[in-house]
Formats: sequence, structure tokens, C-alpha cells
Amino acid sequence: MTYKISISPEEMEQLEPSSFPGKIKVIDNQGFEFLKAISYLRRQKVIGFDTESRPCFSSNQPHYGVSLLQLKSIYKTRVLVCAVQCAAENGGDG
Repeated sequence: MTYKISISPEEMEQLEPSSFPGKIKVIDNQGFEFLKAISYLRRQKVIGFDTESRPCFSSNQPHYGVSLLQLKSIYKTRVLVCAVQCAAENGGDG
């Protein structure tokens, strides 16, 4: 199977809508669930990832780091909330 680097808006319009049928879990601290998720993800051959950052609308605003990290296997998605770390890095604002 080959993958294209990008697709045109016309090709995008032809795609069928889809959604993730697996389990999604949000993890907001580094406790047992975090360790369990990392253990599961480390055993996967391939994982996908996505990051989300707090938006910055003007040049004089600070640029915020990653606030959500989504790691996905074929069957499960884990969303790691990075708010505590980002708040510390940005002087408590986050």
C-alpha cells in the first residue's frame, strides 16, 4: 500500500466520512492509567500520533507548547493531557 503526501481539495471532497471505532481514553495525570497506556502503546508495532496546542492569535502573545498528545493504535486511542506541564512552562498560564 502506498500513501500520498498530500491530497487536493477535490480529492478531499470525494472521501467518505469516517470515525474511529475503537476505545478512546483521556488521561490527565501520570498515575496508574498513564503507565498502563504507555505499556500498551510500547507493545504496538505501529502507532499514530497527533498534537494540539493552545492557539496564539497575535505576535506579542507567548507561543504555547503541546497541550494534548493523542497516541493511537489500531484498536485504542489515548489522549494525554499536558496541561500541568504546559502551565509550569508558561509561568502558570495554561
